[in-house]
Amino acid sequence: MPQIYAIDQAATFERLLWLSSEPKTRFGSDVQETTKDGLPKWEVQLVASFRQFGRSTNEIIKVGLAAHHQPGADLGPAEPVQLVGFEIGVMDKKNREGQVVGAQVWYRCQEVRARRHRPAWQAGGGELMSAYVGTADGLVFVCQTCETGYEPDAGECPECGDWTFTAVLRPSAIVPPPCPVGEAS
Repeated sequence: MPQIYAIDQAATFERLLWLSSEPKTRFGSDVQETTKDGLPKWEVQLVASFRQFGRSTNEIIKVGLAAHHQPGADLGPAEPVQLVGFEIGVMDKKNREGQVVGAQVWYRCQEVRARRHRPAWQAGGGELMSAYVGTADGLVFVCQTCETGYEPDAGECPECGDWTFTAVLRPSAIVPPPCPVGEAS
């Protein structure tokens, strides 16, 4: 019986980098597989970077997805990506006699997106807050991809790992502009 788990990309991987996509073909054939609805199946290859035993480790993973057009046509080599609807599946691996001899793991997602927006700490230049915001405690980031609200010190969205956000002021953080000396407030 397969077990399917949603992957928290931001908590699991340091980064995912694009390599390639190819049609997923039937075993021993050049015919592309399709879903029950006739949607073509694809296999994308990515470099997955993660921390293991305190060290950075990189592996190539294959991720399946179904799409009308070849995924990644607009992506460059080693471009950082985000996987939408990223899941891992685990099922019994059986020998020819039907005996369980281990586990088989597979990955799939609904969509591959470029992560072209740089984090604020890499973008450089400019102030992140106006003079009318009392402290950084007055800001909340709202992810533009999944609409999760999170604290600015988290950097990327803790839900989906994206760096695109809208900074929202908490009402309690708005302070009146300073008055010049000698003027009434």
